[in-house]
Amino acid sequence: YDKGGSAYGIYDQFGQRHFEEGGSKIYGGAVANDGTYAISRKGKEYMTEISVYTSTFEVVTSIKKNNAFASMDIKGNGSEIMLVTYAVLPSGNVESEIMLLKKGEKAPRKLLTLENGTPIECKYLENGNIALLFDKSYCIFDKDGNMLSSCAVDISEIYMYSISYDGRLLTAQRIYGSTDAYKIELTHLDGVSMTKLRYTLKNAPVKLNMYGGYAYIITEHKVVRLGAENFNDEKIYSSDRKIDDIIFISKDAFVCTSDCISKINW
Repeated sequence: YDKGGSAYGIYDQFGQRHFEEGGSKIYGGAVANDGTYAISRKGKEYMTEISVYTSTFEVVTSIKKNNAFASMDIKGNGSEIMLVTYAVLPSGNVESEIMLLKKGEKAPRKLLTLENGTPIECKYLENGNIALLFDKSYCIFDKDGNMLSSCAVDISEIYMYSISYDGRLLTAQRIYGSTDAYKIELTHLDGVSMTKLRYTLKNAPVKLNMYGGYAYIITEHKVVRLGAENFNDEKIYSSDRKIDDIIFISKDAFVCTSDCISKINW
């Protein structure tokens, strides 16, 4: 989708399936494995308006909120949407509202209000829990909105981040006093304890990802793979071409450049 614009498209492995242009400004989008998707726009009467669509592009749920949009996600099977909005209170504190809504229903299954700071991103995890990243904290909740664990973060110091489907937070932070060195941290909250792993990267990352028990750090010409349990088993893939992205098919990783897609042979 065109963030800040008005156009979005739906694609599968065979090409474009749907394209829509016009209307108000797009704030964000989310898509589930079953083809359910949602688009958040600037509303005419409300600050935020969300439309949830089926895989055949029919609207099944509409949400209107007089709060600012922060993030949203859809469960993999398309059964539920999570919407996070926020407002600044007269006290100056930021109040976040987390809405969990079953697809096709009008009343939310759960509605939470928190004052944990400014919300940045939300994510459904593979075990049914919920991850919420704020500007000052990272939190894991169960499916009913009960907080399981949290840790302090400072989003102003984070250059880039990625949240995995098992709830691990992978971040890159510039090392003070260095022009090209970055500190990579992997934080794992399991509801009982916190594990934090660190790695030093010599070039600026362009993307972070987690897949299949590994952390992937992508720079312009390299992919670094680290074991997610203790950052061991370091593997480095180098490319003469500028790397734009990395994708995963089954157990294999592929790098995407401007003119080709290549399988990584570690």
